[in-house]
Amino acid sequence: MQTAREQTEKLWLVAKRMEPHLARKQAQMDKLLNMLLVYGLVSRGGENVQNAAPLREAEQEDRVDQLQLSEEEREQLWNELCSRESYEAKVAQAIIRMSDQIKW
Repeated sequence: MQTAREQTEKLWLVAKRMEPHLARKQAQMDKLLNMLLVYGLVSRGGENVQNAAPLREAEQEDRVDQLQLSEEEREQLWNELCSRESYEAKVAQAIIRMSDQIKW
């Protein structure tokens, strides 16, 4: 069983390895990485950013500090990730689906 931090690190590693290809497609890496952090926060705590409260307090504070985004910005990233409207959201969804299949 992976911890939330390990899963988030896995997602980030995949994104960073894909960075040269994504740069050619003019992807916004900061936005993609923030989407993956928001996903990690939400996946461990609830269905959306506002319901992420059940996370252990220390873990939640640590992950929110990593984001350095307002609640509104996190909510916007989460909604964009769920709707798969942008290229970054589509890539993030693909990385999330693919991460369980990758052997580490």
